[in-house]
Amino acid sequence: MNKAAVAVGAAAAGSALLFFLRPARAASGAPNGAGPADAPSGPAPAPSFPDAPRPPAPPPPPDDFAPAPAEPTGTTEAAPPPDVTPATPPPRDLDPRHALAARTAMRLWELSGDPNQTTDEDRALIEAFQQQEGLIPNGRYMAGTGLAFIKYDIVPPKPFYWPRGENNATNVKANWRSNMLFQATKDPARAEEWQRIAMV
Repeated sequence: MNKAAVAVGAAAAGSALLFFLRPARAASGAPNGAGPADAPSGPAPAPSFPDAPRPPAPPPPPDDFAPAPAEPTGTTEAAPPPDVTPATPPPRDLDPRHALAARTAMRLWELSGDPNQTTDEDRALIEAFQQQEGLIPNGRYMAGTGLAFIKYDIVPPKPFYWPRGENNATNVKANWRSNMLFQATKDPARAEEWQRIAMV
């Protein structure tokens, strides 16, 4: 065997040995000639899609400090003057004399709230009460008529008329005050009413 044949055989054997010693290629479908270093080192990027339409933003929360709607306002009744006591109709079980006194006092209290009060329209009612009490039936509400209500346990309004003449008026007013203040001591539940009526 010549030397050339021996060299060719040795070369063929070496090539066969290198074929078995070469590491296997990755089964990842890499192109020919690509080794392990050519494979991607991280996860594959996620596919991109067109932006989907976003849902509309929720409406803003209601304002907790918004003013409440105004309530409808109605007309309010004016408070009666300080000297006016709300009148109530007399009970039905009163005797005729007491019933007339209560009815007359109620009407006088209604008139006392008017600064221009007059008894002209109620003269007959006042005269009937004055006649019942033995007073001069002149239809004018004066101190003597007012004092007649006390025995019926009725707080009378202030008199509408006073006697003519300064001395007479002064004496009558003093007598009125003393009687009203005395009733205030006897009637604590209505003491303020009696005291208010005494101020003339």
